[in-house]
Amino acid sequence: MKKLLEFLHLDLQSFILYCLSFLFLIIGFTLSFFNLVSFETTEDLVEEVSGTSMFFGEYFNGFILCIFILNVVSLIMIPISLFFKKYVKGITPLLILVVVAGLFLIPTFLNSPGMISEVYSFEYTTTFILAAVFEILSCLLLFGAEGKTDVFSVKSMTEIAVLVALALGLNYLKIPLGATGGSINLQIVPLFVIALRYGPAKTFIASGLVYGLLSCVLDGYGLFTFPMEYMIAFGSVMIVSIFRKFIMGKDHFTWYGLLILSGLIIGQTLIRWFAASIDSYVFYLAYLDTPTFGAALIYNAIYVLPTGAINVAVLIVLYIKPLFMINSVLPSQDDLNLKTIKSSEEENSEVENQNLEEDSTIENSKETKDNSDKSL
Repeated sequence: MKKLLEFLHLDLQSFILYCLSFLFLIIGFTLSFFNLVSFETTEDLVEEVSGTSMFFGEYFNGFILCIFILNVVSLIMIPISLFFKKYVKGITPLLILVVVAGLFLIPTFLNSPGMISEVYSFEYTTTFILAAVFEILSCLLLFGAEGKTDVFSVKSMTEIAVLVALALGLNYLKIPLGATGGSINLQIVPLFVIALRYGPAKTFIASGLVYGLLSCVLDGYGLFTFPMEYMIAFGSVMIVSIFRKFIMGKDHFTWYGLLILSGLIIGQTLIRWFAASIDSYVFYLAYLDTPTFGAALIYNAIYVLPTGAINVAVLIVLYIKPLFMINSVLPSQDDLNLKTIKSSEEENSEVENQNLEEDSTIENSKETKDNSDKSL
């Protein structure tokens, strides 16, 4: 076991958290094949819908397929995270949260035209609640395993609170577009700054959970829009923090860092566009006479894509010099922790090298003595 932990560069506690996360995700995934939702129609008929009928049966569609695929990918990603955690850190918890959000959207989606019509009410079954609880626990355990060193200090909490407040303020400086919301603004720029200064766990908590929930409440469209329109749309900023060492690692502007940053902002914009389009289709456009997901994509493209283009331009300007000036004057707590870990590792390597040199010197002296004894 000790050799395995050394090979994985993990302590025993983190390894246990990974294993429990994987176990809970398997349990949640297995439970998702049973009855998940109970519908009561206007004709007092009760119909129970199972995960099997959605994944492989009569209620199968593209949305359900995405949930199923993401769940399978999450299961595969946890073992991969054990070996390549530096490169995929934070991705798997995000995937699990997307799956959970998708599961909660299933009743509304099934109530749309062409699925189960004339629904009077619905209830989540006990199996559904257990599946969601196990998947959420899996996500939290994984965050704990991957973000064990990501401790929220007073300094980091204060800085993140200021940037979240700035994002909320910028949300009111906007160009409104669309009848059911949507606008061009700079609210997400401070969230990108958080992503460039902190790790994926802190970034997702700050942008997806804290800012997402506050923004959802203040916008007033209802908490049912939170999972996709806010948590995933804004939480996806964390993809930038996954690669921040390639962007900010040199402590100065680099062309490859600029290209990576621009590409990740474009990727985040596409994630937000897709998440917002799912939300629009499920809660708004699905109740039109001829609903299409393409219409939802077109509607959200009106404000999401221009906002993404503006974000790229603003972040490029900030990346050229201002962000590095801020980091030199006010380094983030995560950067300080990394420098401490790096210096300790260098000290350990120096001590090991000295020990090796001493051992080699002792061995050489012994060989010299043995040779002299033999010659005598």
